[in-house]
Parts: sequence; structure tokens; C-alpha cells
Amino acid sequence: MQTYSNAPAATRPIPPKPVHQHYERYDWSKMREYATSTGKFPEPPVGFDKTRQKMLTKILEVAETGDPKKLLQFQIRNYNSAVRVISQYRDICAIALYARTKLEAAVER
Repeated sequence: MQTYSNAPAATRPIPPKPVHQHYERYDWSKMREYATSTGKFPEPPVGFDKTRQKMLTKILEVAETGDPKKLLQFQIRNYNSAVRVISQYRDICAIALYARTKLEAAVER
């Protein structure tokens, strides 16, 4: 059996790059661009346990009311990376709501 050190360079297997569970999965800059240009919410993040899924559901319910100030007042304690992902998604939903009001004002003119 060949090991990394004894194998020829051309046949040496490349170890996979370590990726973070949440941050590599979502392209936050594209989500922000989508939210600002269309005023729509991007797809919500997936892969959370029940507690964090309930938190995400509450955020979506508050976002559907259409009040960005109320959405930003929804407090999320940032104690791990999964909750930070939900916090970023909340902020992007607020951006989408502000963009939606701006787009509607532009259409009315």
C-alpha cells in the first residue's frame, strides 16, 4: 500500500480541502444581490436541528408580514455558526424588504 510520502507525485492522492459546514454552502454576496435587485427572499438555509428550524420558521413568518424593522428587532443570540447563518439570512430578508419598498415606490412614479 502506498502512503502519501512514498507515492510518486503524479499518483499521490490529494486530500480534500476542509470546508466549513455552513459558510461554504451559501454564497451570501449572491443572496444579497438577488435580494436587492428583485426584492424577493432567497432560498432559506437548510440542514438545521428542530430548535434552529423553528427559529428560521419564525423569521420567515415575521418577514412575510413585510415589516423590516420588526424583522431586525427579532433577537438571535449568536452562540454558534448555525445561528450565525440564520442571523445572516434574517439580515438578507430585511434587505429584500427594503428593496421591495424601494422598487414599489419606483413603479408608482
